[in-house]
Amino acid sequence: MRILLALGLALALCGTAAAQDSGVVQAGPPSSKACAAVYGAFAQEQANFGIADSLMGQRYFNYAKIKFPDRLTQLAAKSEMGASDLVNAAAVDEANDYMKLVDAETDGDMDVPPVRDMIRTSDTCDAEYGFSPSLGGY
Repeated sequence: MRILLALGLALALCGTAAAQDSGVVQAGPPSSKACAAVYGAFAQEQANFGIADSLMGQRYFNYAKIKFPDRLTQLAAKSEMGASDLVNAAAVDEANDYMKLVDAETDGDMDVPPVRDMIRTSDTCDAEYGFSPSLGGY
């Protein structure tokens, strides 16, 4: 019995060491800055492509229900930051995210990895900060 216990303990320690050596980092929830970048990109998408006419609006039912500029303001309050401070901190990432949306709209395919990642991030941010509805991408 002791041999089995010792073997189990040794395997557990080796597994922990292997996980540490693998370079895989367990990711936590997205930061408020990452959430602001995604929400800001979706806000630009809604403003520039419209809601009903955009591929996002056609693909995601809740897209039309979400007012992303309002969500950004609420996110700033929940993060105890000024809205403009949060938006400014996320500006570069927001611009990159928005270009991914523009590329997908232009190509006529919203089912691409960069957009799916943004939907996943948005849904995770919604869960983390208590926003509803979510886009429902996963």
